[in-house]
Amino acid sequence: MTLPNLRRLPQDTETPLQTEVAKCFLWRYLYARSAESKAANDIGQDYLTWAHDEQTWAFCLCDGVSQSFFGNLAAQLLGDYLLEWFWKDCPLSLEPIQIRSDLIGKLQQLVEPGTEQVRHYSIPSGLPDLLQQVILQKQRHGSETTFVAGRIDIPCSQFPQGRLTLVWMGDSRLRLWDDTGELTETLGETVQTNRRWSTRQGLVGGMPGFFESPLVNSKGKPTLRNLLVYSDGLASIDVITNWLEASELLEKVRQADEAPTSDDISYLEWWLNPSELSLEPPGLIIKSELEVTEPPTKFSIPTPEDASQKEEIEIQSQPDKLDLFPTAITDVNKLNFQNLLKSIGAKYRRKI
Repeated sequence: MTLPNLRRLPQDTETPLQTEVAKCFLWRYLYARSAESKAANDIGQDYLTWAHDEQTWAFCLCDGVSQSFFGNLAAQLLGDYLLEWFWKDCPLSLEPIQIRSDLIGKLQQLVEPGTEQVRHYSIPSGLPDLLQQVILQKQRHGSETTFVAGRIDIPCSQFPQGRLTLVWMGDSRLRLWDDTGELTETLGETVQTNRRWSTRQGLVGGMPGFFESPLVNSKGKPTLRNLLVYSDGLASIDVITNWLEASELLEKVRQADEAPTSDDISYLEWWLNPSELSLEPPGLIIKSELEVTEPPTKFSIPTPEDASQKEEIEIQSQPDKLDLFPTAITDVNKLNFQNLLKSIGAKYRRKI
Protein backbone atom coordinates (compact mmCIF):
# COMPACT_ATOMS: atom_id res chain seq x y z
CA MET A 1 0.00 0.00 0.00
CA THR A 2 1.38 3.40 -1.01
CA LEU A 3 0.74 6.07 1.60
CA PRO A 4 -0.88 9.27 0.27
CA ASN A 5 1.34 12.34 -0.04
CA LEU A 6 4.21 10.39 1.52
CA ARG A 7 7.29 12.46 2.32
CA ARG A 8 10.66 11.26 3.59
CA LEU A 9 13.29 13.93 4.17
CA PRO A 10 16.71 12.82 2.84
CA GLN A 11 19.33 12.04 5.48
CA ASP A 12 22.33 12.93 3.29
CA THR A 13 21.55 16.59 2.71
CA GLU A 14 19.91 19.61 4.31
CA THR A 15 16.23 20.47 3.82
CA PRO A 16 15.68 24.22 4.27
CA LEU A 17 12.71 25.56 6.20
CA GLN A 18 9.52 25.04 4.19
CA THR A 19 5.80 25.36 4.79
CA GLU A 20 2.98 23.32 3.25
CA VAL A 21 -0.80 23.66 3.41
CA ALA A 22 -3.39 21.00 2.66
CA LYS A 23 -7.04 21.68 3.46
CA CYS A 24 -7.35 21.31 7.26
CA PHE A 25 -3.63 21.08 7.99
CA LEU A 26 -0.67 23.43 7.83
CA TRP A 27 2.92 22.52 8.73
CA ARG A 28 6.53 23.66 8.46
CA TYR A 29 9.69 21.58 8.67
CA LEU A 30 13.45 21.47 8.19
CA TYR A 31 16.37 19.04 8.41
CA ALA A 32 20.02 19.83 9.12
CA ARG A 33 22.94 17.49 9.70
CA SER A 34 25.49 18.19 12.41
CA ALA A 35 28.52 20.30 11.55
CA GLU A 36 30.72 17.20 11.80
CA SER A 37 28.51 15.18 9.44
CA LYS A 38 28.44 17.97 6.87
CA ALA A 39 32.20 18.40 7.00
CA ALA A 40 32.73 14.66 6.45
CA ASN A 41 29.81 14.40 4.00
CA ASP A 42 28.29 11.72 6.24
CA ILE A 43 24.65 10.78 6.43
CA GLY A 44 22.56 12.28 9.23
CA GLN A 45 21.16 10.04 11.97
CA ASP A 46 17.82 11.82 12.28
CA TYR A 47 14.91 10.70 10.14
CA LEU A 48 11.65 12.57 9.51
CA THR A 49 8.68 11.29 7.50
CA TRP A 50 4.94 11.94 7.19
CA ALA A 51 1.85 11.23 5.07
CA HIS A 52 -1.58 12.83 4.81
CA ASP A 53 -4.88 13.04 3.01
CA GLU A 54 -7.85 15.35 3.61
CA GLN A 55 -8.91 13.41 6.70
CA THR A 56 -5.74 12.16 8.40
CA TRP A 57 -2.20 13.36 9.08
CA ALA A 58 0.48 10.94 10.40
CA PHE A 59 4.17 11.48 11.13
CA CYS A 60 7.29 9.99 12.68
CA LEU A 61 10.54 11.60 13.81
CA CYS A 62 13.43 9.32 14.80
CA ASP A 63 16.86 10.22 16.18
CA GLY A 64 19.40 7.44 15.72
CA VAL A 65 21.66 6.84 18.73
CA SER A 66 25.17 7.79 17.61
CA GLN A 67 26.88 5.38 20.00
CA SER A 68 25.03 2.43 18.50
CA PHE A 69 25.74 0.68 15.20
CA PHE A 70 24.93 3.27 12.51
CA GLY A 71 21.94 4.81 14.29
CA ASN A 72 20.55 6.04 10.98
CA LEU A 73 19.66 2.41 10.14
CA ALA A 74 17.34 2.01 13.12
CA ALA A 75 15.98 5.53 12.61
CA GLN A 76 14.87 4.90 9.04
CA LEU A 77 13.68 1.35 9.69
CA LEU A 78 11.55 2.34 12.68
CA GLY A 79 10.41 5.63 11.14
CA ASP A 80 8.99 3.94 8.06
CA TYR A 81 7.47 1.14 10.15
CA LEU A 82 5.74 3.45 12.64
CA LEU A 83 4.34 5.68 9.91
CA GLU A 84 2.90 2.70 8.08
CA TRP A 85 1.52 1.25 11.33
CA PHE A 86 -0.22 4.50 12.21
CA TRP A 87 -1.68 4.78 8.73
CA LYS A 88 -2.67 1.17 8.00
CA ASP A 89 -2.72 -0.85 11.22
CA CYS A 90 -3.47 1.50 14.12
CA PRO A 91 -6.73 0.17 15.62
CA LEU A 92 -9.73 2.35 14.75
CA SER A 93 -10.56 2.64 18.41
CA LEU A 94 -10.87 5.22 21.14
CA GLU A 95 -9.50 2.76 23.72
CA PRO A 96 -5.89 3.77 24.52
CA ILE A 97 -5.07 0.40 26.11
CA GLN A 98 -5.96 -1.47 22.94
CA ILE A 99 -3.89 0.83 20.71
CA ARG A 100 -0.90 0.86 23.05
CA SER A 101 -0.91 -2.93 23.45
CA ASP A 102 -1.01 -3.45 19.69
CA LEU A 103 1.84 -1.01 19.11
CA ILE A 104 4.11 -2.49 21.78
CA GLY A 105 3.63 -5.94 20.31
CA LYS A 106 4.47 -4.69 16.82
CA LEU A 107 7.62 -2.91 18.06
CA GLN A 108 8.88 -6.18 19.53
CA GLN A 109 8.06 -8.04 16.30
CA LEU A 110 10.27 -5.58 14.40
CA VAL A 111 13.37 -6.84 16.25
CA GLU A 112 13.87 -9.84 13.97
CA PRO A 113 13.93 -7.94 10.64
CA GLY A 114 15.94 -5.17 12.32
CA THR A 115 18.54 -7.67 13.52
CA GLU A 116 18.79 -9.15 10.02
CA GLN A 117 19.30 -5.74 8.47
CA VAL A 118 22.13 -4.92 10.88
CA ARG A 119 23.71 -8.34 10.43
CA HIS A 120 23.88 -7.97 6.65
CA TYR A 121 25.02 -4.36 6.67
CA SER A 122 28.28 -4.03 4.74
CA ILE A 123 31.09 -2.56 6.82
CA PRO A 124 33.58 -0.52 4.77
CA SER A 125 36.82 -2.35 4.01
CA GLY A 126 40.29 -1.03 4.67
CA LEU A 127 39.52 0.34 8.12
CA PRO A 128 42.21 0.32 10.84
CA ASP A 129 42.01 -2.86 12.92
CA LEU A 130 41.06 -1.06 16.12
CA LEU A 131 38.25 0.87 14.44
CA GLN A 132 36.95 -2.26 12.76
CA GLN A 133 36.84 -4.09 16.11
CA VAL A 134 34.84 -1.24 17.65
CA ILE A 135 32.34 -1.29 14.74
CA LEU A 136 31.96 -5.06 14.94
CA GLN A 137 31.28 -4.83 18.65
CA LYS A 138 28.61 -2.19 18.02
CA GLN A 139 27.12 -4.40 15.31
CA ARG A 140 26.62 -7.18 17.85
CA HIS A 141 24.72 -4.77 20.10
CA GLY A 142 22.54 -3.49 17.24
CA SER A 143 21.32 -0.13 15.99
CA GLU A 144 19.19 2.12 18.24
CA THR A 145 16.93 5.13 17.90
CA THR A 146 14.52 7.36 19.81
CA PHE A 147 11.19 8.31 18.29
CA VAL A 148 8.11 10.54 18.37
CA ALA A 149 5.17 9.56 16.19
CA GLY A 150 1.47 10.19 15.90
CA ARG A 151 -1.74 10.34 13.95
CA ILE A 152 -4.34 13.12 13.76
CA ASP A 153 -7.85 12.41 12.51
CA ILE A 154 -10.26 15.29 11.93
CA PRO A 155 -13.91 14.79 13.00
CA CYS A 156 -15.69 12.22 10.80
CA SER A 157 -18.23 9.40 11.07
CA GLN A 158 -15.60 7.09 12.56
CA PHE A 159 -14.39 9.72 15.06
CA PRO A 160 -17.16 12.33 15.58
CA GLN A 161 -14.84 14.42 17.76
CA GLY A 162 -11.70 13.56 15.83
CA ARG A 163 -8.76 11.76 17.39
CA LEU A 164 -5.21 12.60 18.40
CA THR A 165 -2.86 9.66 19.07
CA LEU A 166 0.79 10.15 20.07
CA VAL A 167 3.63 7.84 21.11
CA TRP A 168 7.20 8.69 22.09
CA MET A 169 10.37 7.18 23.51
CA GLY A 170 13.71 8.86 24.23
CA ASP A 171 14.85 12.46 24.29
CA SER A 172 13.31 13.82 21.09
CA ARG A 173 10.92 16.63 21.96
CA LEU A 174 7.12 16.60 21.76
CA ARG A 175 5.11 19.72 22.63
CA LEU A 176 1.41 20.71 22.36
CA TRP A 177 -0.59 23.95 22.53
CA ASP A 178 -4.23 24.95 22.60
CA ASP A 179 -5.81 28.43 22.66
CA THR A 180 -4.88 28.91 26.32
CA GLY A 181 -1.19 28.04 26.03
CA GLU A 182 1.17 25.10 26.16
CA LEU A 183 -0.26 21.72 27.18
CA THR A 184 2.92 19.62 27.17
CA GLU A 185 2.78 18.98 30.92
CA THR A 186 -0.47 17.05 30.46
CA LEU A 187 1.50 14.40 28.54
CA GLY A 188 3.62 13.53 31.56
CA GLU A 189 7.30 12.75 31.04
CA THR A 190 8.16 13.38 27.39
CA VAL A 191 11.98 13.51 27.62
CA GLN A 192 13.27 10.06 28.55
CA THR A 193 17.04 10.05 28.00
CA ASN A 194 17.51 6.40 29.00
CA ARG A 195 14.77 4.99 26.72
CA ARG A 196 15.06 3.96 23.08
CA TRP A 197 14.26 1.22 20.59
CA SER A 198 16.94 -1.31 19.58
CA THR A 199 17.14 -3.67 16.61
CA ARG A 200 18.55 -6.27 19.02
CA GLN A 201 16.46 -5.82 22.17
CA GLY A 202 13.36 -3.94 21.10
CA LEU A 203 12.18 -1.56 23.81
CA VAL A 204 15.07 -0.45 26.06
CA GLY A 205 14.78 1.37 29.40
CA GLY A 206 11.02 1.06 29.81
CA MET A 207 7.77 1.51 27.92
CA PRO A 208 7.06 4.27 25.39
CA GLY A 209 4.93 7.24 26.40
CA PHE A 210 1.40 7.25 25.00
CA PHE A 211 -1.38 9.83 24.69
CA GLU A 212 -4.80 9.84 23.06
CA SER A 213 -7.63 12.37 23.13
CA PRO A 214 -10.46 13.79 21.02
CA LEU A 215 -9.39 16.56 18.64
CA VAL A 216 -12.40 18.71 19.54
CA ASN A 217 -14.47 18.83 22.72
CA SER A 218 -18.20 18.24 23.06
CA LYS A 219 -18.87 21.86 22.06
CA GLY A 220 -16.90 21.52 18.84
CA LYS A 221 -13.93 23.58 20.03
CA PRO A 222 -10.45 22.25 19.08
CA THR A 223 -8.52 20.79 22.00
CA LEU A 224 -5.30 21.15 20.00
CA ARG A 225 -3.99 24.27 18.29
CA ASN A 226 -0.58 23.10 17.20
CA LEU A 227 1.95 20.34 17.72
CA LEU A 228 5.75 20.60 17.65
CA VAL A 229 8.35 17.82 17.48
CA TYR A 230 12.13 18.20 17.12
CA SER A 231 15.29 16.27 17.88
CA ASP A 232 17.62 17.15 20.74
CA GLY A 233 19.98 18.93 18.36
CA LEU A 234 17.66 21.92 18.76
CA ALA A 235 17.27 21.62 22.53
CA SER A 236 18.05 25.33 22.85
CA ILE A 237 14.41 26.14 22.06
CA ASP A 238 13.11 24.04 24.97
CA VAL A 239 12.74 27.20 27.06
CA ILE A 240 10.83 29.10 24.38
CA THR A 241 7.07 28.97 24.89
CA ASN A 242 5.93 31.39 22.18
CA TRP A 243 5.82 31.12 18.41
CA LEU A 244 9.13 31.48 16.61
CA GLU A 245 9.16 33.56 13.46
CA ALA A 246 11.00 31.93 10.58
CA SER A 247 14.03 34.19 10.93
CA GLU A 248 14.22 33.45 14.67
CA LEU A 249 13.97 29.71 14.11
CA LEU A 250 16.70 29.73 11.47
CA GLU A 251 18.92 31.76 13.75
CA LYS A 252 18.51 29.10 16.46
CA VAL A 253 19.46 26.45 13.92
CA ARG A 254 22.56 28.44 12.91
CA GLN A 255 23.62 28.85 16.55
CA ALA A 256 23.15 25.13 17.21
CA ASP A 257 25.22 24.30 14.12
CA GLU A 258 28.10 26.48 15.30
CA ALA A 259 28.06 25.17 18.87
CA PRO A 260 30.69 22.64 20.01
CA THR A 261 27.84 20.22 20.71
CA SER A 262 26.42 20.50 17.18
CA ASP A 263 24.06 17.61 16.43
CA ASP A 264 21.59 16.65 13.71
CA ILE A 265 18.37 18.66 13.73
CA SER A 266 14.96 17.59 12.50
CA TYR A 267 11.99 19.89 13.10
CA LEU A 268 8.28 19.55 12.37
CA GLU A 269 5.55 21.95 13.48
CA TRP A 270 1.87 21.32 12.67
CA TRP A 271 -1.30 23.40 12.94
CA LEU A 272 -4.98 22.64 12.65
CA ASN A 273 -6.74 25.04 10.28
CA PRO A 274 -9.90 26.50 11.82
CA SER A 275 -13.02 24.92 10.35
CA GLU A 276 -14.41 28.24 9.09
CA LEU A 277 -11.46 28.76 6.74
CA SER A 278 -11.91 27.03 3.38
CA LEU A 279 -8.84 26.60 1.18
CA GLU A 280 -9.20 26.57 -2.58
CA PRO A 281 -8.35 24.30 -4.25
CA PRO A 282 -8.20 21.32 -1.80
CA GLY A 283 -4.71 19.94 -1.41
CA LEU A 284 -3.06 23.27 -2.15
CA ILE A 285 0.70 22.97 -1.58
CA ILE A 286 2.75 26.05 -0.78
CA LYS A 287 6.53 25.84 -0.38
CA SER A 288 8.97 28.63 0.29
CA GLU A 289 12.66 28.69 1.22
CA LEU A 290 13.74 31.40 3.58
CA GLU A 291 16.97 33.19 4.41
CA VAL A 292 17.87 34.59 7.80
CA THR A 293 19.53 37.61 6.20
CA GLU A 294 16.42 38.57 4.24
CA PRO A 295 14.20 41.03 6.14
CA PRO A 296 10.66 39.74 6.52
CA THR A 297 8.07 40.96 4.06
CA LYS A 298 5.35 42.91 5.82
CA PHE A 299 1.70 42.43 4.98
CA SER A 300 -1.51 44.08 6.02
CA ILE A 301 -4.85 42.39 6.31
CA PRO A 302 -8.39 43.77 6.23
CA THR A 303 -9.82 44.68 9.58
CA PRO A 304 -13.14 43.13 10.52
CA GLU A 305 -14.79 46.45 9.68
CA ASP A 306 -13.23 46.53 6.21
CA ALA A 307 -14.04 42.89 5.61
CA SER A 308 -17.71 43.35 6.41
CA GLN A 309 -18.10 45.74 3.47
CA LYS A 310 -17.47 42.94 0.94
CA GLU A 311 -19.30 39.72 0.30
CA GLU A 312 -16.11 37.96 -0.67
CA ILE A 313 -12.37 38.64 -0.27
CA GLU A 314 -9.81 37.03 -2.47
CA ILE A 315 -6.06 37.33 -1.81
CA GLN A 316 -3.14 36.08 -3.84
CA SER A 317 0.46 37.12 -3.20
CA GLN A 318 3.72 35.49 -4.25
CA PRO A 319 6.74 37.61 -3.25
CA ASP A 320 10.14 36.03 -3.75
CA LYS A 321 11.18 35.96 -0.12
CA LEU A 322 8.70 35.53 2.68
CA ASP A 323 8.63 35.40 6.45
CA LEU A 324 6.19 32.57 7.03
CA PHE A 325 5.10 33.73 10.46
CA PRO A 326 5.35 37.54 10.63
CA THR A 327 3.37 37.83 13.85
CA ALA A 328 3.12 35.87 17.08
CA ILE A 329 -0.19 34.08 16.63
CA THR A 330 -1.88 33.68 20.00
CA ASP A 331 -5.00 31.78 18.94
CA VAL A 332 -6.53 30.07 15.94
CA ASN A 333 -9.27 32.52 15.07
CA LYS A 334 -10.14 33.19 11.46
CA LEU A 335 -8.34 36.53 11.16
CA ASN A 336 -4.98 35.21 12.39
CA PHE A 337 -5.03 32.30 9.99
CA GLN A 338 -5.90 34.64 7.12
CA ASN A 339 -2.80 36.63 8.01
CA LEU A 340 -0.73 33.45 8.22
CA LEU A 341 -1.88 32.11 4.86
CA LYS A 342 -1.52 35.51 3.21
CA SER A 343 2.07 35.70 4.41
CA ILE A 344 3.01 32.46 2.65
CA GLY A 345 1.35 33.42 -0.61
CA ALA A 346 -1.70 31.15 -0.33
CA LYS A 347 -4.77 31.87 -2.36
CA TYR A 348 -7.92 31.55 -0.31
CA ARG A 349 -11.48 32.79 -0.25
CA ARG A 350 -13.42 33.78 2.83
CA LYS A 351 -17.20 34.12 2.72
CA ILE A 352 -18.75 36.72 4.97
